Amino acid sequence: MVRPPYNQHVNKELRNEDDYIFRRDNGDLTIIHNIKPLDGKRLSRGLSGEMIIGINPTHESSSALHGRQQ
Repeated sequence: MVRPPYNQHVNKELRNEDDYIFRRDNGDLTIIHNIKPLDGKRLSRGLSGEMIIGINPTHESSSALHGRQQ
């Protein structure tokens, strides 16, 4: 069931290959691949998949709270 405000949209679904922003920002590299049901049959029992991500362990965020709460 689609809830407000999303049920007010009249636009058709936009496929990734037709989405300029998705293509411009290398969105195809962010998709989970090889998605399969964990038990080989039912999606409701969970899924497994693969995604490659890059992490810069030396990056320090200027907006990080470092364990402190605001």
